Amino acid sequence: MTTTSASVLPDVAYLLGAGASALTLPVVSKIGERIAIQKEWLVENRTTLPQGEIPNLAGLHHITAFETYKGIALAELSAIVDSHDSVDTYAKKLYFQGERTELRKLKATLTLFFAVEQYRNGLDRRYESFLASVMNRSAQESWPSITDRISLLTWNYDQQIAIALARFCKVDRLFELQRHYGIRSLSTLGETAKRKFRVLHLNGIAGYNHQRDDYSCLSTLTSSKMTAALWTEWLRLFSLTYMADKFSGGPKMLLEYAWESLDEYSDIPWDDVLGPLSGIKTLVVVGYSFPFFNREVDRKVIRSMPLQKVYIQTHKDSVNDALETFKSIRPDMVGDSVRGSGSTHQFLLPPEL
Repeated sequence: MTTTSASVLPDVAYLLGAGASALTLPVVSKIGERIAIQKEWLVENRTTLPQGEIPNLAGLHHITAFETYKGIALAELSAIVDSHDSVDTYAKKLYFQGERTELRKLKATLTLFFAVEQYRNGLDRRYESFLASVMNRSAQESWPSITDRISLLTWNYDQQIAIALARFCKVDRLFELQRHYGIRSLSTLGETAKRKFRVLHLNGIAGYNHQRDDYSCLSTLTSSKMTAALWTEWLRLFSLTYMADKFSGGPKMLLEYAWESLDEYSDIPWDDVLGPLSGIKTLVVVGYSFPFFNREVDRKVIRSMPLQKVYIQTHKDSVNDALETFKSIRPDMVGDSVRGSGSTHQFLLPPEL
């Protein structure tokens, strides 16, 4: 596995937000629009997609999983988007209110929504270009390695990084890539064997955990064709997590918000998150605006880094706001130590790398 050794800590970190996947997946302001487009796509492809019968978990055995997702779950998600500042804000409200069932249903819907969007729209090509710049190949390794100098932190649920890695390794089983390259979610770092990471999904992954592996229902996403078996599996996992009154056992959703890990009852080992970041001198922020609902975690993570240089790359209309917000998190970073870039055609590669 390509991981950070005890003696060599990475000195460059990337912090990715929704804008890093924006060529294929929706940013917050576009989710409502993409829900409508996805519903149309589901209707157009209904005759070629298996319908998938629901397990009799919630008294809805007369409705297929397909109809429940398209007609009920997506309608609920659309209403949430229309009436709240963001889906994350609504999720945090459910968490504070103790509405665990509704929060679980929201996560199940988001997981399938992003699975379908990722299948429909594919890979944001910037990930492939970026990884090509930070990967090496040695005679001792069968797979190319990501340079030990970097750590990747992402707020995104998507698996764009793993899908891009698949193109270099000729492997279409994403859980193998996740295991080999140390792609983790906060919710699984508590397991002893998984405490090292190269890529950390702060808000978890739109996927499921099974047999102690972080893998998703996107395990064959690199295939260009939606198979009946794949679509049926997606619907089965959705059914188990959305419709079960008392969901327990079976696959575990990997979509876990970072702020859930701040709960006093959380078993997330924050030392194992912050320790590998203690050597970070250069931070590159891509497509991220430091929203208030993530502020406590952003402070915890970014203030653990002995930073000397920060580059913030986002849409040109958002650069100044992102710079000001970052400086409120790290007021010690002044002058040219923090720079902004409004160019988004490729991920920024700092001269320090």
